Amino acid sequence: MSGSMIDGMDDQQLDKATQEARDKISREIAQTIPLIGEKTQLQSLVNDFSDSEMFQNQIKILGENYTTVVKIRPDGNCFYRAFSFALFETLIENKEKREQLKAKYLETRTFLVEKQNYPNVTVDDFYEQNVEFIDDIENFKNSEELRAAMSDEGFANYIVCFLRLIASAELQSQPDFYMNFLPDVASIQDFCRKDVEPLGIDIDHVVITALSTGLSVPVRVACLEQREGNPQIIDFFNEEADISLLFRPGHYDVLYK
Repeated sequence: MSGSMIDGMDDQQLDKATQEARDKISREIAQTIPLIGEKTQLQSLVNDFSDSEMFQNQIKILGENYTTVVKIRPDGNCFYRAFSFALFETLIENKEKREQLKAKYLETRTFLVEKQNYPNVTVDDFYEQNVEFIDDIENFKNSEELRAAMSDEGFANYIVCFLRLIASAELQSQPDFYMNFLPDVASIQDFCRKDVEPLGIDIDHVVITALSTGLSVPVRVACLEQREGNPQIIDFFNEEADISLLFRPGHYDVLYK
């Protein structure tokens, strides 16, 4: 929008125009970028940062320990989508892990419905769809079949929604602890309703901690930052992660050794 166009708008018109612009960008992203991409060489990301030698150097350093990456659609749900795909990959041919995850999902369902008075119809819909999918993972032969199954946006959002509920449940189960890291938040419940549970809201380190802790699933995040030196590596829950994600400002992808 040009300066002259903006000058002639009142606040309501400006808000509407801004939302329309955002919606257009979202549609373009959805049409051109898959929810979960195919594996590609990590070093190919150097092309994404042709104007930043610092990012390029950090990618080269990461290449000493990692080889490939799966790109995720940048839609505000990228962490949850990357995390779920990497997590579900570990469940292929592993019944014990599938049962452990289903038990964690049941804990979340029970806590939210019985302790926090969430509507059981809504929570159970998300819960049952996710548990059924976890059972279906037994039939997948490889990650490509898993990727295909998670590429339906309607169903994929069920997965994201329940992961958001898991993080929310963990935060609400230990409000005093997590409030120490959220000084500007009025209450944990308010934070969860506005910043954790809705689709399209980016995640922060506090919520990653809650999700990882709520599932007892460690995750390692390698961070690309506009600075000199090695990429920062952050371990959530513990240092024994089977899941590695790559963070660049505002976005997460899946990272593989």
